[in-house]
Amino acid sequence: MLTNPLKEKLRRGLPTFGTWLSLGNERVARILARHRFDWLTVDLEHSPVDWQTAGAIVGWIAEAGCVPLVRVPGNDPISIKRSLDLGAFGLAIPMVNTPQEAAAAVRAAKYPPVGDRSAGNGMQTLTFKVGFEQYLSQANEAVFIAAQIESALAVKNATAIASVAGIDALFVGPNDLRLRLEASPATEPPTEAATLDAAIRAVVKAAREAGRASGIHAANPQEARRYAEYGMTFIAIGSDSAMLETQADHWLRAVRQFEDQG
Repeated sequence: MLTNPLKEKLRRGLPTFGTWLSLGNERVARILARHRFDWLTVDLEHSPVDWQTAGAIVGWIAEAGCVPLVRVPGNDPISIKRSLDLGAFGLAIPMVNTPQEAAAAVRAAKYPPVGDRSAGNGMQTLTFKVGFEQYLSQANEAVFIAAQIESALAVKNATAIASVAGIDALFVGPNDLRLRLEASPATEPPTEAATLDAAIRAVVKAAREAGRASGIHAANPQEARRYAEYGMTFIAIGSDSAMLETQADHWLRAVRQFEDQG
């Protein structure tokens, strides 16, 4: 039986924490996969990572016993098919604004009769450690799909998006959502933070009412804890590059302070 530990935890309402892999470095992925992240997402939307490198990283994550996810470049059948054939246990689909777009993502990710995914024998059998026929028969249930909520329209349609069969979670992209809320004539600068927070809470409520998980990309552990208190259970903490920058800054500040004191 194919099992996806991420889906099992989310069904039980347990919080899960992961991070974004944007450097395209296999060694970094191998190191992080052996820590206590519930999942790691290879970012193919906002990074220079190519398909071959992404496949290798997905494989290393799975070999370490962590759940490999992919954020696809866009909501299109080819990107979705290729990401799943790499062996991803699940997908983050950017810029899902309507239930029709959510349904299109599900169709591309599911085999017939549920969807239209073609049956290529890629690396998915290696990451799930099963034979091809078993994967074909059970992948529709095992694969995780998160619809990214990144606009005012998506927030408005959040309940309908969450209600689409096959969508497992709503995932807020806070930077894009903030930019699009700020671009709205109805949003005044003094209320930007409050408006974004209200939108995030609305997504949590919509997901909960539909029996789905919700999540967000948090900038740091403090934000991650705050969003967990909102009821979110699918939370990304920064990224591999952000961790590198933060630690480098921390170490250099410590050195410079010592230098100044000397």
